[in-house]
Amino acid sequence: MFNGQGTNTKDVDNQKDIVGGIWVAPINSLRIGVFVWTGSYAREGTITADDGSTHIGLVKVDKRRYAFGAEYAKNDYVFRAEYIHNIGYGFKTQANKDDSESDVTINTSNGDKADAFYALASVPVIGKKGFIRARYDLYRKAAEWDSSKTQYELQFKYLLHKNLIVALEYALVNDRTLDDHNYSLIDASLL
Repeated sequence: MFNGQGTNTKDVDNQKDIVGGIWVAPINSLRIGVFVWTGSYAREGTITADDGSTHIGLVKVDKRRYAFGAEYAKNDYVFRAEYIHNIGYGFKTQANKDDSESDVTINTSNGDKADAFYALASVPVIGKKGFIRARYDLYRKAAEWDSSKTQYELQFKYLLHKNLIVALEYALVNDRTLDDHNYSLIDASLL
C-alpha cells in the first residue's frame, strides 16, 4: 500500500494505492511477471457547477493499471518484453508546473485507456565491453493506433571503464499524431 501521488506532490484524497506484482522463474535465466496497481489521483481546485457557480472542491480520477513482462538473461545476452495497460482519465495539465496542481480539468479527449509495449534485445559483440541493443517501443495514449508513437531503436554501447560508458543510438520514430509521421533521432551519450 502506498500513500501519496508521486514525487514532491502532496496526497489530497487521503486514500491508499495498492500495488502488487509477482515474478516467477520457471527455468534458470528466465523470469515472467505480472503486476497490478489500483488507486486514485486527486487535485483540489475550483469546480464550476452546471449553473455556473464555483466552489473549491476535490476532483479524483481512478488509476487502474496492469502489466505483464518477461526477461531472459544469460551470458550477457538479454531479451526482455513488457506490456502495460492503463484505465482511468488524467488531468489536462501536468502537476508541478506553475499553478497546474490546482487545475482540476479532466482530459477526456484521449479517452480513459492507454497502453504501451516494448521489446529489447541486447547482445555482446566485443567481449563484456561492447553491446548492440535493438528496441521496439510503442506508446498509445488513447489505446488506439491513431494515437500511437513507435520508436525503432538501434544502439551501440561500449564500457570504457567500470564507471564510464559511451553510447551511440539511432531511432526511427513513427508518430501517428503528427502530419509528418516519420522522423529520425541520433543520440551520442557519455554515461
